[in-house]
Amino acid sequence: MRPPSRSSRETIVRSLARPELFVDWHWFNPAELVPLVEVTGGPLTAQDTLERLATLSRAIGKQPITLRRDHAGFVANRLQYALLREAYALVEEGVCDVADVDRAVVSGLGARWAAIGPFASMDAAGLDVHEAVAEQLFPRLSRSTKVPALLREARRGGATGMKGGRGLLGDYPPGAASKVAARRRGRPEGPGDGTRPGHGCGPGQSFPVSSRRGLATRKAYAAAPPRPKPGCRGGSA
Repeated sequence: MRPPSRSSRETIVRSLARPELFVDWHWFNPAELVPLVEVTGGPLTAQDTLERLATLSRAIGKQPITLRRDHAGFVANRLQYALLREAYALVEEGVCDVADVDRAVVSGLGARWAAIGPFASMDAAGLDVHEAVAEQLFPRLSRSTKVPALLREARRGGATGMKGGRGLLGDYPPGAASKVAARRRGRPEGPGDGTRPGHGCGPGQSFPVSSRRGLATRKAYAAAPPRPKPGCRGGSA
């Protein structure tokens, strides 16, 4: 479910008898595995409302961040789409293919960031190194504001993703989405389970996922050192 746009939120707020109680509570799929929730209010939302929802979030095992101001895409989607823009650019420039991008995230950035996050990762690498790499790479990163050509082409061909049997990674067999749902609940699976291309249903990417690796990731996250308070307020994320 997509978060409501700023205009739709403003419409909702105007219709409320008590706009100080209005708040957005943005969850992430799969909700049983992803602890993050984003909390943001409207121009008339009371600070107490935001704090109470952040407290409730922590009480049910979530990790809330409370936005200091309304911002399109909130925090996580802006980070996600910044990465996706560069991912599409790498593929379209012929540097790698879509399977390589997924592998780089799952086996590299994803594992690292799940443990300590991007800013803590840069602190660990050294800010002198970070500054030098940023100086070299930032001017070379994609700044495109258009929907990627690869995505447009896939949509023109009728692709809707796993739910429709064809996506950016190729063709998916019937029931692929339900198999992924079972996999994320921690059921082990072997090769050829047909949940991803390369598992018996498309161009060769192997993407083995097991409950053991998911448990290891969660343990690494739990063992991570305390972080300084981030730019967004609220929660312990």
